[in-house]
Amino acid sequence: GEYEWTDENLSDRYIPHDYNPAKGYICTANQDEVGVTADGDPFNDAHYLSWDFDLGHRLARIDSVLDELTSRGNVTREEMSELQGDDRSPLGAKLAGVMVAAVDRASEEKQTPGTHDDLTAVVSNAGADFAKTVQMRDKLDAWTSYRTPAAVEGEPTSQEIADSVAATIFNATVSRLAHLAFDDEVALIANRPWDQKIAKALQWAMLEPEKLNTYDSDLGDTVLWDDLDTEGFVESRDERILRAMLGALAFLEDELGNDMDGWRWGKLHTVRFSDISGMFGELSIPPEGDEQFPDGFPRHGDNYGVDASNYGLWDTTNFSYGSGPQQRVVVEMTPDGPNIWNARPGGQTIDPEDEHHADDAELWRKNEVAPLFFKEIDVVENAEERVRFVP
Repeated sequence: GEYEWTDENLSDRYIPHDYNPAKGYICTANQDEVGVTADGDPFNDAHYLSWDFDLGHRLARIDSVLDELTSRGNVTREEMSELQGDDRSPLGAKLAGVMVAAVDRASEEKQTPGTHDDLTAVVSNAGADFAKTVQMRDKLDAWTSYRTPAAVEGEPTSQEIADSVAATIFNATVSRLAHLAFDDEVALIANRPWDQKIAKALQWAMLEPEKLNTYDSDLGDTVLWDDLDTEGFVESRDERILRAMLGALAFLEDELGNDMDGWRWGKLHTVRFSDISGMFGELSIPPEGDEQFPDGFPRHGDNYGVDASNYGLWDTTNFSYGSGPQQRVVVEMTPDGPNIWNARPGGQTIDPEDEHHADDAELWRKNEVAPLFFKEIDVVENAEERVRFVP
């Protein structure tokens, strides 16, 4: 359209591109394609391209899977669909281990008070809840697939239940940790960065604090963990993590009960495709008041995954689906033309009584696709009805 880059504006050699790549594929997921933000300054390159990119977790996972598939060869349409439905938690894979280590340090403090003075107060005040945080720690430690199944429909396997519970514990904890780390700074600057920027800062603070300008060499960590509203005590990363886990424990017990095996991710992480006018709840999918799905369809996935299922990172009580793929399209290019499969989160008609009102949504949420007829002969052969408008 009128906003395309052209030679009159910028030479092709400055525009991120690839041509007949040796690796056999091109993949992109809204990430920084050429690293203009890698040094933290998007304005010091030969030409300004942009500054607001995806964190890159989706791209990293897609690239890893595609590299494996193309190295093997004979990639199938089904494998591409499976990749679109990948529900691995990127933040979970990176940060859950840090949470486990924090509880381990706290256990040492519990066993021998004074071993870790940064944790003395929070451990002594945890009381009986400390043993429950150890149980939460064990479930995170066993979460090696980092998958995030909803695990509330049908008969989920024991592994799916375990992964689902771990996903719930992680996400309920990480959202609270973001507040414990950054609430004081946000209050002082009177402006909160977007969730992706919060996630990036949190990830660096937990894994590579030396990357941050807030790194204190004497402290050996970023000062962001310290609560500016407290005097005479410098809060540590592990102290903040333990408090976040205790907060998650209280929330989950209140919301989902005391049985941790009942903490299924799909009970919190749901999606409803709402009537955009807000006036006709019966047109939503599933409709408001639906007996089977009163809170919406249970969903797998969490923030920044391939099958994007973002809920944000700042709300500590609402984990409903905020944004994700608007379709699941796979195209196979053949000498005879394209073969296409697709599913959208909706249907073909607005009439809630019509069988095609929400049939695509059922495919979409299960990561299934149906043929999308492209050639005229296929369209005609598979048409159910024809509407003709005449003067």
